[in-house]
Amino acid sequence: MRKSRKIALINLIALSALLVGVLFFSDFASENVAVRDFVFANGYYGLFLVAIISGFNFLLPIPAIAFLPIVIAVGLDFWVGVVIVSIGMTIGDVVGYFLGRTGRKVIDESKLPKFMRNCDSFIHKHPKMTPVILFLYAAFIPLPNELIVIPFSFFDRHWSHIIWPVLAGNFVFNSLAALGIMSISGIV
Repeated sequence: MRKSRKIALINLIALSALLVGVLFFSDFASENVAVRDFVFANGYYGLFLVAIISGFNFLLPIPAIAFLPIVIAVGLDFWVGVVIVSIGMTIGDVVGYFLGRTGRKVIDESKLPKFMRNCDSFIHKHPKMTPVILFLYAAFIPLPNELIVIPFSFFDRHWSHIIWPVLAGNFVFNSLAALGIMSISGIV
């Protein structure tokens, strides 16, 4: 099997495992009376705090959208929940942005690997591609946004060139994930 097919298969298996894990966690959490009471008591505010923390995925590797079935179960609005999770995740991504900006000030550019210097050159030659790449990554790649936000901020891109496309991508990603979770939850 060619290397690219192996990587694609591994990615498919990882995505499937993530979806099963999210479904299991959301099912467990929605059945837990204490969690339901917490969400009911804190509503959108609690969901927002979880989304901010999970937006910086290295701290809480559970997607905040996994809590959406709980939000629905206590009677809160589906789309408001998706918007709140998307905004919260983006605020978490801002932390990654500032880490990248700080890194640029600390690390000597001449010591960067050639790949990083080539990426920096590409980004400066094609500045209009930055929002497109960020949006597509945030919307369709089920990996932490910090993996792309930190390097783009490191390459001296202004925050508005990074955060707005990531917010839009987070909304698409969370919408698709939420619709999928709700559809599968209805079937199971």
